[in-house]
Amino acid sequence: MRKRLSFLLSFITLAYCAGAQIQPAQEVTGSVSGHVFCSDTNQPARFALVLLQPAPTRQETPKHGVMQGSPTVRTGLDGSFHFPKVKPGTYFLIADFAGYISPLAKASSQQINSSAQADVEKVEKLLVKVTVSANKDSSVDIELERGAALSGTVHYDDGSSASGLHIALYHQQDDGKFQLLHAQIGSLSFMGAEVRTDDNGRFRIAGLPAGKYVIETTFPSERLSLGGLFGTPGMATVYSDESAALHVYSGNVFRLKEAKPIEVVAGDEHDGADIIVPLLGLHSVSGAVLAVRDDHALNAGEVELDYADDKTFMRKAGVDTDGRFNFLYVPAGDYILRVTNAADMVRQLVNNGTMSYEGNKLAHAYGSAQQAITVTDDLSNLIVRVPEKAPQKP
Repeated sequence: MRKRLSFLLSFITLAYCAGAQIQPAQEVTGSVSGHVFCSDTNQPARFALVLLQPAPTRQETPKHGVMQGSPTVRTGLDGSFHFPKVKPGTYFLIADFAGYISPLAKASSQQINSSAQADVEKVEKLLVKVTVSANKDSSVDIELERGAALSGTVHYDDGSSASGLHIALYHQQDDGKFQLLHAQIGSLSFMGAEVRTDDNGRFRIAGLPAGKYVIETTFPSERLSLGGLFGTPGMATVYSDESAALHVYSGNVFRLKEAKPIEVVAGDEHDGADIIVPLLGLHSVSGAVLAVRDDHALNAGEVELDYADDKTFMRKAGVDTDGRFNFLYVPAGDYILRVTNAADMVRQLVNNGTMSYEGNKLAHAYGSAQQAITVTDDLSNLIVRVPEKAPQKP
C-alpha cells in the first residue's frame, strides 16, 4: 500500500512539473505614466479621461478614433495617470477634460478616418506620442488648452421656453463647409452624449476650438414603451420617429445653408446664442402608399421628404401597417416625396430555439416612386403609387 501511494505521489509530482514546464512564458510589458495639466491655470486636470491608443503600422488602415480594446483611465487629484502592463510599441495619448479642447477636434472626420498619408501625418501631429519599452516606465505630461463655450436659450415665438430639445453644433471646415461636430470625435466624453435644453430652454457646450459654428436645435423624435407599472415587467423600449423632428438653426431658419454662423476665439465664453422657433407656418403632410397594379395599401416602406431646389434630405417617415405616412411640423415650401423599400409584409410565428415571437416576412417587394408637392397649408390624403420592382440584371 505504501509503495502504491509513493508511486502515485511521484506520478502527480512529475505531472505537475511537466505541466509547469509547458506553461507559456510571462509576457514582457512596460508601463505609461504622467500628468495632465490645464494650460490656462497650470493646475492639474482632475479626473480627466486619458486614452492609450496603439499607433497604426504603415501596413494597416490608421484608426485614430476610439478603438475597441483601447484602455482608458481617470487622472487622480494631482492630475496623474498610469497604464500598467502595456505591450512594447508606439502609442498615442489622448486626454479629455470638460471645457478643454480635445486634440481630435482640430481635425475633420474625413482626416481622422482617412488612410491617405497626408491626412495620417496631420492627425498624428495633433496627438501626444509615447514609445513603450519592456520593463520600463515611459513618462509623459499632457497640457490641455482651454476651449471656447457657446451658450444661449431656445424659445418658441410665443415667448415660452423650449425645454427638452436636442442641441447640436456644426463646425466650419477648411473647405468652408459645416460639419456636425460630434462626427469628428471631437471629445471622448461627448461621444454618445446628448445635449438638450433645460427646463428654462438654456444650453451650453464647452471645449470648442476657435472657429465658426452653427447651432441646430431639433424637436424630440423618441417614443418610449415603458413597463414596470402595476406589477408588469420593468423594461423600457425606445423608438425613433423622425417624422416630427423639425430642425431650426442659428438665425431662426429651417435650413443649414441659410443659417447665421457664430464665430468664437480660444477661451471665449460666448453667451446669447439664442434661437427662436417659429410656430406659424408649420404644417402636416400625410397620405398613403399604394401599389400601381391594384391600388392596395402597402404595409412597409420609407417615405423621404427632400427639398425640391437642391434635392437635399429634409426628413423621413415610415409607412404604417395601413399604408399611411405622416409628417408633422413641415415649413411651407416645395418638396419631393420619395418612397423606397416599399413592400407587402406578412406576420409569421418565429422560433429561435428558445422562444417564439411574431415577426415580419417579406411577401412582395416594390420599386421606388417620387412626386413633387408644394406645402402652403396642411396636406392630407396624398397618394403615392409605387410600381413593380424592376428585375435585376444578370
